[in-house]
Amino acid sequence: NVEALLPAPDCDNPFAAVRSFRHFPTQYCSYTNGKSFGVLAAAGLRSHGPHHFRSAATCGGGGAGSLDLPAGVAVVLHYESATYAKWRTKYLELARRHGDAPEVLSRVPFAFYRQSLSSARKLLHAEAEVRLRTPAAAERMRAAEEGAVRLWSKWKVEPEGLPPPPSRRRERRSAEEEAPP
Repeated sequence: NVEALLPAPDCDNPFAAVRSFRHFPTQYCSYTNGKSFGVLAAAGLRSHGPHHFRSAATCGGGGAGSLDLPAGVAVVLHYESATYAKWRTKYLELARRHGDAPEVLSRVPFAFYRQSLSSARKLLHAEAEVRLRTPAAAERMRAAEEGAVRLWSKWKVEPEGLPPPPSRRRERRSAEEEAPP
């Protein structure tokens, strides 16, 4: 599987706009063991945790029926936290649920998750100050929001300098061919 990188922080339709993906598992933001898929019409197919499926054929002690497929056969396109709004909602909920417990952060194996939870906690603290109308609340909220956008963009936006998508390259070539010398 591969992990989507957005062309810009304000992308509103990642499924149409994404043109680059992380393809080295050691660089993924929140997992290293891939994602699973199955033929949903298969008789007896059911989920076996987040990374496997089982069927009647594999339940008799035959394991989860995992099979690694080469990228030329199948690829799972993973859009984890694909927009800033989705990321913000997800990590604010996780931060609300887990609070400021350091033992929670110490158990999280992924830097992206740890940094995202810390950023979400700053947002929650700033939101609380806004509700209490403390003197510096608006400035803290702005700083927390800007920091959150920077963090998300660092992990989720494609690197600068990529060539334009193929359709735009064709359009540019056609325009160059039609232009007078």
